[in-house]
Amino acid sequence: MRVLPDTNIFISALMFPNSKPATVLLRIGSEHQMVLSQYVIDEVIKVVELKYPKGLSAAKELFTSMSFELISENDQTIVEISDIKDQPILNAAIAGDVDVIVSGDKHFKQLSLKKPRVLSPAEFIDLLEHIEDEHDLRELRAAMAEHEKNPVTISHAELMKEFGLDGE
Repeated sequence: MRVLPDTNIFISALMFPNSKPATVLLRIGSEHQMVLSQYVIDEVIKVVELKYPKGLSAAKELFTSMSFELISENDQTIVEISDIKDQPILNAAIAGDVDVIVSGDKHFKQLSLKKPRVLSPAEFIDLLEHIEDEHDLRELRAAMAEHEKNPVTISHAELMKEFGLDGE
């Protein structure tokens, strides 16, 4: 899945390393394709520099240590968003064929887009857990189907011994 975290996700993750936004960044980085625009990176650095100057080196290190696809800025507006400062992020996400924008920003949440979907950090984590549950269910069904093709028989005595219930 191609995922673009909004600026507020990075700021929250830097300020609160055990938060849902931090978990979101870790999960995106390890399980999905993180997609960023230079606008998001610059905005994170600017906000940190302005409001949390002590965290500036951590913010810069975060971007140099992460793996992500840098998508180009796009001035073409296909869908308008009520906050003009969010427009470059939305434009880049649409042009970059992003599947999900993760944001806590109410302006993004007001959009009703099929693609990219806009999810809060909690909604994104729930989506990932649902996907994992579906994957586990598919694996269980496959294992059951394989068992039906090649059943393993075990006697009652062998079963009792297997679980240490044979009295020995």
